[in-house]
Amino acid sequence: LISSEYIADWSGACHIMSPVMESLTEEYQGRIKFCIIHCDRDDTLAKSHGINNLPTFQLFHRGQLVDHIAGALSRRELSDRINVFLEKLAKATDT
Repeated sequence: LISSEYIADWSGACHIMSPVMESLTEEYQGRIKFCIIHCDRDDTLAKSHGINNLPTFQLFHRGQLVDHIAGALSRRELSDRINVFLEKLAKATDT
């Protein structure tokens, strides 16, 4: 799994999410690769993915987008969204 977080230095919501993302990176170490895309430094990737709001969090599995979340969320809300997909993935590999 790969998680992409689109952020900008000027965004207050992105600064609020920074410690949340650091915490999730530690919690899911070895299961999810977290990538941060700084849109104010290079917005090419954000434009190609249709990112209009910051922060935006995307979760990919085998190159396919499986979840897209725009805006700031609590750590619990974001973790719950990740866990839903991880549970689906675990069930799919058990069969």
